[in-house]
Amino acid sequence: MNDLFFIRYQPKLMLVDSMDMPNDVELAHRRLCDFVWAMDRSPQDDDIVLPSICRVRPGEWVRVKGGLQLKGWHSHEGFFEHNGALKTLKEAKDDYLSRQERTKAATEARLARIAERDDKRDEKRDDARDVNRGEMQLQSQSQSQSQSTSSLNISLESKNPPKGQSSNFRALKIANRIISNQDSWHWENCKVPIGGLKSRSLATVIEPHLDNTRLIAEWQSAVREAHGAVVDGLPKAKRNPVGYCIACFKARVSV
Repeated sequence: MNDLFFIRYQPKLMLVDSMDMPNDVELAHRRLCDFVWAMDRSPQDDDIVLPSICRVRPGEWVRVKGGLQLKGWHSHEGFFEHNGALKTLKEAKDDYLSRQERTKAATEARLARIAERDDKRDEKRDDARDVNRGEMQLQSQSQSQSQSTSSLNISLESKNPPKGQSSNFRALKIANRIISNQDSWHWENCKVPIGGLKSRSLATVIEPHLDNTRLIAEWQSAVREAHGAVVDGLPKAKRNPVGYCIACFKARVSV
């Protein structure tokens, strides 16, 4: 079977094309088309299997098969095929893949904008810190030589961000890494929507546990746990899969 949710075909063309068919031939034609579109392949050219698919009595099959052949069904390498049905299937698959690529590109662009915005905020903070350091250095120059020496040491040390700000920055980098799916924790049909994550909120959860070397692995496990809870119909998980996932993550890293 395939992942297609719908098939694009022209209903007027199908109606007109089947108006001259006997009832049982039309039913067989439509059922064979549905088989191709649902199973992603043509059925085997087997005179026992085909009547069952088409809901035709064995004694009527030779006549019905003849009518199907008049409408383009033919045997090819052991399969009963119809070029029009296969063409429609290919067009639907191509459209499905195209929409997947567009969705992926849009998601990547949105995440890039978020990361760029966060980077700009961090740059502004760093600029403000540099200005403050410069003012402190100018004030220290008016003091005595001994005080200047001491101030110089303090100024040099202050080039490293304070501990709290440094841990916040590290936590934010890990959060952005998760949101950008760098470790491929998010997959197609994952019940934890990546668009529901916020870098600042996630960084707040991560920051107290920066010494945990398994943060990414624990996040991946929490996603799988939340996904399973949504699939199983757990009310809390269904209402807020992102919140449930973060709760699972907190529980894991707090152990």
